[in-house]
Amino acid sequence: MIFLLIVLIIGWILVTVWGATKEGGSSIYWVWMVLGTVILCGVLTGVAFYLAFIVNSIRINRRQANFIDAVTHELKSPIASLRLGLETLSRRKLSHEDMDRFTGAMKNDVLRLDRLISHLLDAAGLHVVSDEAKCEVFDLRGVIRECISDVCTYQQFDEAHVSVGDDPVIHYGPIQDFEIIFRNLIDNAVKYSGIPPRIDISLGVKGNGNAEHSRVNVAIENNGSSVPENEKQRVFQRFERTGIELERTKPGVGLGLFIVRMLLRRNKGTVRIETPKTGDGTRVVVEFPVHTLSPTEDPKGGALEKELKDEDSVGKESIESNVAEEQPIEP
Repeated sequence: MIFLLIVLIIGWILVTVWGATKEGGSSIYWVWMVLGTVILCGVLTGVAFYLAFIVNSIRINRRQANFIDAVTHELKSPIASLRLGLETLSRRKLSHEDMDRFTGAMKNDVLRLDRLISHLLDAAGLHVVSDEAKCEVFDLRGVIRECISDVCTYQQFDEAHVSVGDDPVIHYGPIQDFEIIFRNLIDNAVKYSGIPPRIDISLGVKGNGNAEHSRVNVAIENNGSSVPENEKQRVFQRFERTGIELERTKPGVGLGLFIVRMLLRRNKGTVRIETPKTGDGTRVVVEFPVHTLSPTEDPKGGALEKELKDEDSVGKESIESNVAEEQPIEP
């Protein structure tokens, strides 16, 4: 329709100009040309806006359909498994080994439901302005390692397949946001890794030495399938996932990357998907500005960075033992 309208506008202009020149420059032809062109351009604009509205409506309907399909599957599967487990436990006498196996499976189903509800609540609360977010100084590498441990425990994934860079990065910000960000990204890397799985996480600070212009850069790369080029931006939208929803074998509702993008936007950061140089796998790059504290703002008198480095090298136990030595406990 847009193409036909453009052809009609051009044809109208040519016909009226030809008529004006043939009739000796009659002014009525020039009036018709201007009036007709304005009307047709208005119709063209209306058709373009209507097309944009229809495309947006189709995308919204597709997201809603994907959400319904995904949530239905994510709710139905663990509930059916829990029901089967409870019926088995109530009707039969099982050995301790079978009892442990059934209770472990039921616990995993409950965790799956809990993660689904947490994702929905996180997505619903992204647009709510809250003053409760508490900023603090933390070691970003330590947060990433905790997220790896949580995800690997939930996914029953061997942590040996995950490698993390050795560069410590001290950051100041809402630690809860970054826990959610990297837990979602690592969870995706684990779910979509190849066989044998391999996940590489690198982190560091990029800049010219000026803290105001420096940015933290974190890259999470796996060796699974690559995201198609035309879907690298779409997957960050709400309820969007690659492929057909009913044909997927991986759990999820399409909220993880959306939550990541919104939380990074809240912290003035960005996220993008790249294809590794090898051509296989997916590389997710996260960047956000560095926030530093002056010595007067450091809650530990400027010694926090050294403490975090010591904690990373010798473990939390050494720091706790130092505190215990300073405050002996009476028998």
